Amino acid sequence: MSGSTNHGHTDAIIEQLGLTAEREGMPRISGQIWGLLLATETPLNGKQIAEKLAVSRGSISTATRMLESLGVLERRVRPGDRQTYYAMREHPYSNLARLSAERARTNSLKIRKLRDGEANTETRQRLENLMHFYANTAHALQKCADDLAAFAISENRD
Repeated sequence: MSGSTNHGHTDAIIEQLGLTAEREGMPRISGQIWGLLLATETPLNGKQIAEKLAVSRGSISTATRMLESLGVLERRVRPGDRQTYYAMREHPYSNLARLSAERARTNSLKIRKLRDGEANTETRQRLENLMHFYANTAHALQKCADDLAAFAISENRD
């Protein structure tokens, strides 16, 4: 594979990110593509990704769209080439943390509405605890996103 001299380690990265994606509720193929692009120095087209991962091009298309919407990868074009190529974004992790923070904030607000309408004191307290969990998670993830964004800016200055 272009850009990689340690195929066994690249395969381990692909497999581990596939398992990580599954644990996060995403399709395994999405994580495998992420791992492949993370370990590859040059952009790859859908056919190259499908061959390396031994999957259909249709599953590649669906997964790359999802990863693109998360801000993990980006499409690239080459002059005179009609193929679409995919590569890792330079610093995708602040966007992932920001999206996770948004989900946690939304969950906190929805739980608050449930809490406010709950008559049972014990259930209301459990909902309050859950609401605080999501609110604190959102706060921590937003700080993480801000820190990662600041790191990306400082790294680009060097």
